[in-house]
Amino acid sequence: MNLLSADAHQHRHIRGLLNDISGDDPAGPRALQSVDLLAGILWAEHETETLGYEDVFEGENDPEYGAAGAVYRHRVLSERGEAIEAWSNKLRYLARMMRILDARLCGERMVNRRFAG
Repeated sequence: MNLLSADAHQHRHIRGLLNDISGDDPAGPRALQSVDLLAGILWAEHETETLGYEDVFEGENDPEYGAAGAVYRHRVLSERGEAIEAWSNKLRYLARMMRILDARLCGERMVNRRFAG
């Protein structure tokens, strides 16, 4: 948690957003909004943690034709950047699951209303 925040103010803000997510209604709109806000904060911080770039070759070296593959530019992150990236990936997954849950609950409410009357 300490690696995620840049300063004490941001640390307090992130902690508040995490409390919203783990509060009384973790599948509610406020929790999803908090996940989105937290993801935005982490994305901005992630951009500041780039140490540089390196070219990475993916493929094979064919004896007849030479190298067959592609070269990709890979971002090199600091330790804090790696932690932020890991948390960001988890938050994106959580947000996706929360949206799926919300859609299922909404569908269930619609079916219940349809057959209740």
